[in-house]
Amino acid sequence: MIALRSLLQKVSRITLLRNMTSLYLVQIANYVIPLFTLPFLARALGVGGMGVLATLQLLAVYGVVITEYGFQYSATRKVALLRNDRAALAALYSAVTVARLLLAVVATGLLVLCSLAFDYIPRDPLIYATLLIMLVANALTPLWFLQGLERMEFVALANLVSRTLVMILVFVIVRPDSPLATLLAFATQAVGQVASAAITLGFIARVVPLALSLPGLTNVRDEFRDGWLLFRTTFLSYTFSNVATFALGLTTTREAVGGFAAADRLAKAVLGLFGPISQAIYPRMSTHFAQNYRTGWTFFRRWALRALILGAVLTGALALFAPSVMRIAFGPQYVQYAPLLAALLGWALLNLATTFIGVQYLNNVGQSAAYARRFNIYVLSVAAGMLLAVPLLGGLGAACVMVGAELLLLVLLVVLMRTNHAEASVERH
Repeated sequence: MIALRSLLQKVSRITLLRNMTSLYLVQIANYVIPLFTLPFLARALGVGGMGVLATLQLLAVYGVVITEYGFQYSATRKVALLRNDRAALAALYSAVTVARLLLAVVATGLLVLCSLAFDYIPRDPLIYATLLIMLVANALTPLWFLQGLERMEFVALANLVSRTLVMILVFVIVRPDSPLATLLAFATQAVGQVASAAITLGFIARVVPLALSLPGLTNVRDEFRDGWLLFRTTFLSYTFSNVATFALGLTTTREAVGGFAAADRLAKAVLGLFGPISQAIYPRMSTHFAQNYRTGWTFFRRWALRALILGAVLTGALALFAPSVMRIAFGPQYVQYAPLLAALLGWALLNLATTFIGVQYLNNVGQSAAYARRFNIYVLSVAAGMLLAVPLLGGLGAACVMVGAELLLLVLLVVLMRTNHAEASVERH
């Protein structure tokens, strides 16, 4: 019996390591490959062109967040628990996919309207078509399903292939002297998303064939309900972590947006390095907390400490050499935005901590609603701060507001976590 338990533990660790390795390949596709294209685009498009591209990409990200809803956590958790029930998996897959497609159509319409608020964004059908294709393809990409099955190697390969395709297209079709350079750079991303959807759907058809059918409205409604709290928190998180770009775009120039976006991309690239850790351990974290609180707490504390120590080292080193980093990454004209990079790296470290506590701990111990309420305070602090700081201090003011608000959220979540842990400890005894 002891030998069998030891074998199962070894298999579990191997599976976790495999998933984490696969997710790092996803991050290589999502962040490292763009590090080759970003310096090229920064120089080819100029600071102003980067501002336009950054705004379009930001709109697309909001569309993806709407399409993802809260399914990447709520539905992923269900897949992890139902992985041996093919009929239940098929019903879940159908309901979530239909819900995501509906959200993709709605999100496209909303984003087209939002784009009209930015004077420097062209009113071009190519932009609207790119948004629609990108969001529908994203809705059909079953990352959440494969994550729940802990088969992230398939997603890693799909992302690597699609992002490589985008990189090749950028170098081939984007020309500095072309008036369509910015729009073509944006359109390449839709091609990559379509490729990713096709590959992952092919994997599911071959490896986990499901008897799919059109879901009932009740099933779709239930998935919307289960993912609502997580969607609200995630959407507000993206909204107010990117509100600076919106505020700058509405009140300043595209050059100001381009400079801020360059620093923001680097800070978020560092933050994105920790995505594989969070995604890989989430199904296991959910299982541990569901079975035994003490086991879940030990698992959470171990991984949180590792992530935060590594995050502090990376962000601190990059902040120390911020001017050189900006010069090497984007060119001499971006060095003036080095203070923004230093401030945003501080925000990235704080965001790593708040996301880890909120998603990995609070969500798994039944505190999603309490997490959402504290997030509302964060939202209000960001909104008030941006209204005051951006008109006066521009990008640097926006960065300082982001740091201050994230620090406030961290304090609120730590207090909530300690309170819940104390209560759980008392209940065990």
